[in-house]
Amino acid sequence: MPSPHSPAPRQNPVLPTASSAFVHNFDWTGTIDPSAFLCVPAAVAFRKAIGGEQKIRDYCHTLAQRAAEITAKKFGTEFLENKTKTSSQCTMSNVRLPLDFVALKKYGREYGVKEDDVVMNVRNFICGVLVDEFGCYAQVMPLQGNLWVRWSAQIYLEESDFEWAGDVVKGVCERAMKGEWVTGRKGLSRL
Repeated sequence: MPSPHSPAPRQNPVLPTASSAFVHNFDWTGTIDPSAFLCVPAAVAFRKAIGGEQKIRDYCHTLAQRAAEITAKKFGTEFLENKTKTSSQCTMSNVRLPLDFVALKKYGREYGVKEDDVVMNVRNFICGVLVDEFGCYAQVMPLQGNLWVRWSAQIYLEESDFEWAGDVVKGVCERAMKGEWVTGRKGLSRL
């Protein structure tokens, strides 16, 4: 008999079905709004009208590469690529942020921040400022003692969007380097 303090067992709100587990996971959307399904024919027609899937993939791939070049130049850093140049054969790119973690860790120590927590606290600061002040989001992730921003190219974006995003992210990184990640925001565990 479970303790009265034990949490109630979780119950799946989706009714049982004879469908496969894969289909079952996606056949109930939690809403009766059919607009997502109703727009599919128009979306397919639009994609055909602008040149089809290959043209869209080519555009997004080229844009992702340009986003990496534009922002790496703005940041004075580099974009992530492997020796065979295959990691960039997609519609995303990763660019190292212009941050000096030796200086950031020293600054963190002055405020009692554990060295192991600095990278994620700076990351959380950057993501929080992007959302709160600029109404945008960029995936920022740690790799080998640095933070990298991932750009995802979409058909509705253009180079000017990454020019803007690069300027915004660079400015937020400058704020982090001045210590705002530890002195000027709502605590250290932002996200």
